[in-house]
Amino acid sequence: MVEKGRRSVMHVLSDELNSKQRYLLEDGWWFGPEAVRKTKMVYGACVDKATREANGLSGILMNSENVLGGWPVLESNPGGNFDRNNFDLTDLLANLFIKFASSSLIHVEAVRDPTDLTKFKLMIKSGKITALPNETYLLDDEKYHEFQDAYVRYMTDVAISFSANNDKQSANKEMQAVLALEKKLAKAKRDSTSMKLEMTLRELKDMYPEISWEAFFSAILPEDVGPIDDDFTIVNYDSEYLRAALDVINNEPNRLVSDWLLWLCFEATTIYLNDEVRNIYYEFSEAVTGDKPSSYPQDCAKFVNRNLPDAMGRNFVDMYLTEDSKSMVEDMVTDIIVTLYDLVNEIDWFSETEKQQVSEKLMTMKTYTGYPEYILNDDELNKVYAELDVTFGINPLAAVTRVRVWRLKRNLKLLTNQEYSDEYLKWNMKAITQANVQYDPMDNSLTVYAGIIQPPFFNSDFPWYINYGSLGRLIVKETLKAVLSTVDHTEQADCIKTMYAEFNYNGARLDADRTNAGDVLDNAALQVMIRLFMNRNEDDRSGMLPGLNMTAQQLFFLSAVQTQCDLIKDTPEAVTRFIENTPVSPGIFRVTGALQNSEYFSDAFNCSADSYMNPDNKCNFW
Repeated sequence: MVEKGRRSVMHVLSDELNSKQRYLLEDGWWFGPEAVRKTKMVYGACVDKATREANGLSGILMNSENVLGGWPVLESNPGGNFDRNNFDLTDLLANLFIKFASSSLIHVEAVRDPTDLTKFKLMIKSGKITALPNETYLLDDEKYHEFQDAYVRYMTDVAISFSANNDKQSANKEMQAVLALEKKLAKAKRDSTSMKLEMTLRELKDMYPEISWEAFFSAILPEDVGPIDDDFTIVNYDSEYLRAALDVINNEPNRLVSDWLLWLCFEATTIYLNDEVRNIYYEFSEAVTGDKPSSYPQDCAKFVNRNLPDAMGRNFVDMYLTEDSKSMVEDMVTDIIVTLYDLVNEIDWFSETEKQQVSEKLMTMKTYTGYPEYILNDDELNKVYAELDVTFGINPLAAVTRVRVWRLKRNLKLLTNQEYSDEYLKWNMKAITQANVQYDPMDNSLTVYAGIIQPPFFNSDFPWYINYGSLGRLIVKETLKAVLSTVDHTEQADCIKTMYAEFNYNGARLDADRTNAGDVLDNAALQVMIRLFMNRNEDDRSGMLPGLNMTAQQLFFLSAVQTQCDLIKDTPEAVTRFIENTPVSPGIFRVTGALQNSEYFSDAFNCSADSYMNPDNKCNFW
């Protein structure tokens, strides 16, 4: 969910990518390797409105009662019939996780071992607490009471839709109790210190005896992980909170705990159920986020792209990413890293130790562009998807559930002794078509995803300075994370913080402390981009495009800032919510703030001395 009332260039590109994905998914299910055909089968099931409406909620109600012990709020109606005497927290958590991929209370995942990136460890951490888009909404009743009220209506209306004979007043009371439980858990999480501890199963049992951990792990982990004995190792990311959360759970009736856990499981499916339930979801979503309802095809394409990423990526790169574009971006990445290397060794406020450390990071940085090569090999790609059991004409809810469970099992399979290539491990379950550039400090790598190598960020037919200004700036910003995490830049950051604290957006002053990290990157990156521009020979930096009365230098600046543009709903509530909850400045200040600090911009556009865009006092980061 995006910030309420905000629309950015990245949102526009995401919509365009979604349209391209839908086109690919609707283009004949019999085309492509088996893995690609499975993406089309899942999509076809997801958008099958006739089957979805005809089946109603029978499938989910059957699972509720027969697999999960019944959703208490449904009382004696189908899907209900909860028996508190048969409640078993361990069994319920295991069934929710391995049969429905629902991770409330506890989330389990295979994560890379930082000491050996070819190996994985089992991680547990706090699971989902609420279906509200932000846990903060549970912590301030006065400020967020409208969101909380909308949330209770959402829960109540879904419960009523699951059982037409249910009493709305009783259901509302029960869902109010669920909200109260979520508030207690959110407060426990807020008050807990985040501590990552590596512990044995024996230690885990001692710390959290309420859960039968051997039974839980035996139920959810692949058989060939190895013996689940007392010496089995787990990385606990939220040790203090999990203890506090279980203390909360211990003091609540089993009925309420089951109401909460099953609600979060079922809520994850509401967008893929019949029109009645789906409309209830979007009424809630619009009230809390301002999002307008999407179509089934839009939502289903997002689901497929998120959960079947490498097969979807194969479909995408075959159609929308040429080898020439990939090569051009690879050259751009190299140019940026070399330019940063030269710059770092010229900066007088870097210590010699810092220069050496940053130089080593830049020269050893791994770079990945577009997509992994294995997705172009039909046999390798099909092998990845061999265990995904979907066929043409599969039931819509079954398709969604099977994909989610398959994704979960695919992750946990990394705990086995099976050999995987470095490339597979790097790209594993990452959405190749996402519009993103990402630096990973764990392995000092930079990834430019295929989805961002698209207009308006990149076009192989654009002049070089247009591509550098837009996509190049994103690449520089991510690469700079390797630099700025190594050096002390407090003085430069403070200058920018003082400057941005004076910005006023529709009567609201920016929270310059919250946005400082992003503001620093915006300013530092633009100044690096200027160096990249000036490094080119004069012929490359001159000339004008037909029909545009702008120089190459002006177009470079224009391309560097146009992708930062956004629109925020012009109401005090929307502005306040954005400033309080968003870690970046509004687009207008991401643009003007960095440009005000650039003498090259003032020269390019002939800004008069001490004008708004050319103040005397500038923060020159480098």
